[in-house]
Amino acid sequence: MRGDLPAQRSFDADAYWAGVDEHDRLCRSLVAHLAGSGVAAGSGLAGVNVDLAWRDVDGHQFIAEVKSVAAGNEVEQLRLGLGVLPREVG
Repeated sequence: MRGDLPAQRSFDADAYWAGVDEHDRLCRSLVAHLAGSGVAAGSGLAGVNVDLAWRDVDGHQFIAEVKSVAAGNEVEQLRLGLGVLPREVG
C-alpha cells in the first residue's frame, strides 16, 4: 500500500547558503571548544567521512554530524545524521 507523496518543496538559494554558512560556523565552534581542552578535531580525521571526528586522550573515537533544523525538517535531518553511522562506523 502506498501513502501520499510528500509535497514538493521549492528551492531557496539564499536559505541554502545561509544553512551552509551556519553549518560551517557550528563546526568551527565545536573544533574551537574541543581545542580548548587539548583535543584536535577536524573533518575526515581517523579515516571517518563525517563532519567532525576526534579521539580523546584515552584513544576513544568520537564523531559529530552537524545538522540544522527548521520547522518541518527535524525528522529528515535526524535521519540524515544517523544514516552516517552504519556507513562510516559500522
